[in-house]
Amino acid sequence: MNVLKTFSLFIVLSFLFACQGGSGVKNETPATVGEGQDVAMFAPSATLAGRLETLWDGYDFADSTKANRDTGEQLFSDFIYLLQYADSATASNAVSSFYIKVSAHELSRSWCHATVDHYLANPDSPCRNDAVYVHFLSAFISRCSDEALLDRARYMLDMVSRNRPGSVAADFGFVDRNGRAGRLHLLDSEFILLVFNDPCCDKCQQVMPSLLADPLFRSEKLLVLSVYPYDDAELWRNSATAMPANWIDVHDACSEILDGRLYYLPAMPSFYLLDKEKRVLLKDAPLWHVKKVIYFL
Repeated sequence: MNVLKTFSLFIVLSFLFACQGGSGVKNETPATVGEGQDVAMFAPSATLAGRLETLWDGYDFADSTKANRDTGEQLFSDFIYLLQYADSATASNAVSSFYIKVSAHELSRSWCHATVDHYLANPDSPCRNDAVYVHFLSAFISRCSDEALLDRARYMLDMVSRNRPGSVAADFGFVDRNGRAGRLHLLDSEFILLVFNDPCCDKCQQVMPSLLADPLFRSEKLLVLSVYPYDDAELWRNSATAMPANWIDVHDACSEILDGRLYYLPAMPSFYLLDKEKRVLLKDAPLWHVKKVIYFL
């Protein structure tokens, strides 16, 4: 890779990680904010911390009218946008302070849970951000006494904390179309793109043909591992399709991925881009992010 392309790839990855907050954000455009964008991008961290701390000042959490909730939703959108630029301690303190305000009103608690799930847990949310979501889950767990809600929150915290960008991707075994067994960590390629997909998934049916035909995904520096993670081997065998030379079509025959909770796959197809050492560059990233990075490989 020449110096110019290396620098360009660094810039693209830096931009995407900023948009992702270091996680697999599914956002094609940043959350809509006004002056908060300037604060988040250019102001000192102390100013950002102050903005996060005072963002909810003046908001009436006891007012359940639609107009007030619409204002609250816009503030929440600004809040999670700013949080992705804060350091971990600042973000944690800001979310804890937010939950203290919310906890004083029962109706606000219901609104808060629904809003957090809508923006940060929904796989189709343009603002989904696992790194930010971790702070909300942690704050919720520290204050919740409902065991059923706690179980769900603990499960979600465990899942979204896995395979974060910069970490080494979880290893798993597979069987390819020729019956040969292999493991992710034994693959040798400058870059590896994991494409978790399901032949029964409508979105997979729409996306996969275009991926197979796209020259971007045929780079010699890229190995594409198309992974069927479920246990219906017959369905996988019957869904065979022609693939480029740098693609491997595999099945998790031992159900390691799902039974071992190795990867959180709330929707498919799901894309993970890894480097040569199997470190995660992009986690569950939207296709447009994946294409931007692969363009510079």
